[in-house]
Amino acid sequence: MLRVAGTIASDQWNRLGTRLVPKLRTNAGDGTLKLEIDFSVTLSHEVGTATKNEIAQMLADLGLDKALRIDLEET
Repeated sequence: MLRVAGTIASDQWNRLGTRLVPKLRTNAGDGTLKLEIDFSVTLSHEVGTATKNEIAQMLADLGLDKALRIDLEET
């Protein structure tokens, strides 16, 4: 198993998606490529609630609402 893990800046995400993912997908001919994501951002309560609702709608529109979870933690 080959695993690539770490943190990258947001300006590198597109490059990762256009170069690394296709390479891994091609070499994982049996369909075993799995991607996991973990986004986090600190927001005020008001902005956090609105943003959570907007993201929930985006995920539903993309058909990803069952695959991804959104948690809003209050501190």
